[in-house]
Amino acid sequence: MHSVLRRTVFVSLLLHSLVEVGAAKKKKKAGHDVEADKAWLEGISKEEGVTTLESGLRYKVLKSGNAWAKSPKAATSCTCKYAGKLTPVNGGKQFDAGEIDFAPNQVIPGWTEAMQLMKEGDEWELYIPSELGYGENGAGADIPGGAALVFTMEIKKVHGKKSGVDYKRFEPIPDEKKKKKMPKAEL
Repeated sequence: MHSVLRRTVFVSLLLHSLVEVGAAKKKKKAGHDVEADKAWLEGISKEEGVTTLESGLRYKVLKSGNAWAKSPKAATSCTCKYAGKLTPVNGGKQFDAGEIDFAPNQVIPGWTEAMQLMKEGDEWELYIPSELGYGENGAGADIPGGAALVFTMEIKKVHGKKSGVDYKRFEPIPDEKKKKKMPKAEL
């Protein structure tokens, strides 16, 4: 009777510990603390100058381009300078940086959303929750599943047409910034 009770208690404890290990693995993937990322994002939301969008994307404007500068649409190619890292609570390791041409619709959802709000010359710091980044699968060896990401991004140039569907403006171009047509010289 005692041996049956001991086995039952042992099996119960074993199952309980397996359930706890499984829950811990969900919270912490390959050494990455997903819950700490979520708490950090909530904390950063309260900092001065940080804007939180309905999607969960957070950003801080580091430098503003001209109010009349071009802002890309989803398929408009842009030259961007960027640096990406993990959140400080998970080591803050930089995993990528560079300058490259791409359109907002060619990258992670957090960038797609932010880039269409930015203007040429803007530099923002983006705080991207996992679901707007690489999600549960992560990316390569440096971005674990469930990781929130921090990017510094500058749109150096918005390419495309000077008018039409390639870009939008939030403000009209001031007259002093418009190119003046030179009168044709009389012969």
